[in-house]
Amino acid sequence: MNLPIELQTLIQSNVPLCRFSNFQIGGQAELFAQPQTREELKYLLQFRQDFRLPLIVIGRASNLLFSDEGFEGLVISLMKFEKDRVSFRETDSVKASAGTGLFKLSQLCQEKGLGGLEFLCHIPGTVGGAVRMNAGFNRPGKAYREVKDVLITATAIDLNGSEKALALDDIDFRYRESNLDDRIVLDATFKLKPSTPGQVREEIRANFAYRNSVQDLQYPSVGSIFKNPKKQTNLTSGQLIEKVGLKGFQVGGAMFSLKHGNFILNIGHAKAQDVLELIAVAQTKVREAFGVELETEVKVIPARPTNEALEVGMIA
Repeated sequence: MNLPIELQTLIQSNVPLCRFSNFQIGGQAELFAQPQTREELKYLLQFRQDFRLPLIVIGRASNLLFSDEGFEGLVISLMKFEKDRVSFRETDSVKASAGTGLFKLSQLCQEKGLGGLEFLCHIPGTVGGAVRMNAGFNRPGKAYREVKDVLITATAIDLNGSEKALALDDIDFRYRESNLDDRIVLDATFKLKPSTPGQVREEIRANFAYRNSVQDLQYPSVGSIFKNPKKQTNLTSGQLIEKVGLKGFQVGGAMFSLKHGNFILNIGHAKAQDVLELIAVAQTKVREAFGVELETEVKVIPARPTNEALEVGMIA
């Protein structure tokens, strides 16, 4: 595609998506852009509309599996979008741009001695992805918390470039989902509570310590591959996978973790197809053994969307 002159510095061609994926898997994006301002983002959305291009908008792609064939369309990364634009309102809230990293945000709250967002600290994503996917976490002795529990408002833009302020009640939050599939989160405001830097630091350390004790961080992954079943069993997806003997099972360069059954690791030059085969094996074996249908939490992005699809990935 011959790009307009004014877009040639904003859009790159044939960019390897593995460089922007926590899985370190994926072929080339036909077109790739990292807007830094709302004006640039709106310009890209107009370009996409003019050429009727398939579109995917990502943060850190920490819950996405890109195709080995890449993506035939436009990939917009928000990693540089309004970079780390964060503002505090006294002691009760913080507003952060979509491109702000969750660890960075938790650090800034720690410096201010403000609590409430510590549960997001270790999630390898951004504010935009966390809102889109309703990111959540808990550890033993602590209540499970999700973005919906701390969000006050968000600003989002639709594919026509129209911005809209959203209250909490405007967003239908579900487990690792929301009704924001056709919108791009630009910023979000979260409620906070007075604390001290020391208390926030200790909570962050405790969350990291628990994560490191139960999750396999030795190799690239996207965290949990499957959602935990809501019905039919009290077992988690990881426990079901362990019971059917798949821990350590390997296809190509992808392997089910020996430490956490619900993690698939890229142990060396894994392909998307390797991961998809592991997913299919686990779904079949768990279905046959327990009658439980495992639903993927990772979002699989096809190389050639069948329609003008928008997917927003959590970089979280």
